[in-house]
Amino acid sequence: MCNDMEIRSKTVNHSIFLLTTAIFAGLLLPFLVMDGMFLDGITYSAIANNMARGFGSFWHPHYTQTLYPDFHEQPSLALGIQALFFKVIGESIYVERFYSLLTAVLSAYGITCCWKLFTENEDGNIRLMYWLPICLWILTPLVFWSHQNNLLENTMGVFTIFSAFLYANAYLKDKLLLLIPASLCVVMAFFTKGFAGLFPLITPALLVLCFRQHKWKKAARFMIIAAIIPLCIFSLILLIFSSGIDHLEAYFHTHVIPALKNEREITTDHRLQIIGSLLMELTLPLTLLLVILPFRRPLKSHFQTSITRKGLFFLFIGMAASLPLMISLKQRTFYLGPSIPFYILAVCTIIAPVIAGPVNQLRPLIQKRIRSAALVLWLAVILTSFYNIGRYSRDKQKLEDIHKIITEIPPGTIIGTTSDISTNWSTVAYFSRLGHLSLDADHIHPYLLTLTGAPLRENHAGEYIELELGLQMFRLMKQSNGD
Repeated sequence: MCNDMEIRSKTVNHSIFLLTTAIFAGLLLPFLVMDGMFLDGITYSAIANNMARGFGSFWHPHYTQTLYPDFHEQPSLALGIQALFFKVIGESIYVERFYSLLTAVLSAYGITCCWKLFTENEDGNIRLMYWLPICLWILTPLVFWSHQNNLLENTMGVFTIFSAFLYANAYLKDKLLLLIPASLCVVMAFFTKGFAGLFPLITPALLVLCFRQHKWKKAARFMIIAAIIPLCIFSLILLIFSSGIDHLEAYFHTHVIPALKNEREITTDHRLQIIGSLLMELTLPLTLLLVILPFRRPLKSHFQTSITRKGLFFLFIGMAASLPLMISLKQRTFYLGPSIPFYILAVCTIIAPVIAGPVNQLRPLIQKRIRSAALVLWLAVILTSFYNIGRYSRDKQKLEDIHKIITEIPPGTIIGTTSDISTNWSTVAYFSRLGHLSLDADHIHPYLLTLTGAPLRENHAGEYIELELGLQMFRLMKQSNGD
């Protein structure tokens, strides 16, 4: 009888997991195959591609010859990792999209690892419901949008979710050696997005606070070791790679200090705006929580305590990842990305015991319909993705023109242009990513780029002839006496 129940539970949950994978793919693949990307994502892919081609290096990333020739706006680990993908696969626009998809898959796997670890001693029905946090996570608008657009938070999120998992595994199973990879993940998160990636350092203290598995002396030893190892790894990296000190110092002075002083890119008038953004992103899981809570039956005290501890643990990590963002008035919703998995896990620890029974009791006919819906959705995702290849998700006219222009101009060229084009940051990013071309409005160059219909400056009149490329948005000209 017990074996039949296990088989039934596996069948039901695997059917729902299949549907979850279809939803996961549907929110990413049809968009990732299209050309066009959010500014930050295309900027990072341009820098990574430059690094792969030998323009710039790991500690001295290069963007364009006229804008951030030495790029220290962010630490360079994610850029370096993506550069390896360009080095191995090539320069196709699908390289950064494949990389972004990979980070989504790895984050989902990290969420699964956390779920299985923290439900190890619970009912088998709940253990098999790892699809629940994955589904709620990928359905969060910020999450699927970020992974459609190659943001640094995607890479950082992989390191932080696995760091939390490894710290928890080390503490709950008394495996101190796991503190080494856990600490390494924290350090890698720092080298991906700076101080924002350090929030997992609080995980050991939260484990001790929420679970109280060891006596205080053993717990204190765990926290001390967990604090020392990341510092040792960080020091060792900078000892081996001395150029990293200069890179981090430049990052600190050009990005961190101005942001803390609210001297650059102020995006909000009040610090609490990021909390409103967080609540908006968590609308679905919070709504489910409010709907399901009234149906929750009284549980045995030890089971209730276990759920409370897990929920608080994940909630506190999420808060550690998101609340410090209020320090600065430079706030972007996508900064919240690495915190979302922990909030989702906190909600799922509460609602899973409530819905586990009804899910396990789904009739075979319902299960069959779920599998059929999953297969239909998968087919739709595949067909839509093939249909979208070669299409544009944004900036259609601009990209069509740029693709034509880069066939005429050798990589590494600086194009003369106007100030309105040279400060259009998406245009700068696309030229750098697709053709390794730089834009300059202050000097005369063999090529000149203007908007269609824009008058030439007096000192340009007669010097340039227009190239007939069939452009819509731009006009490309070449000096009449130059090759």
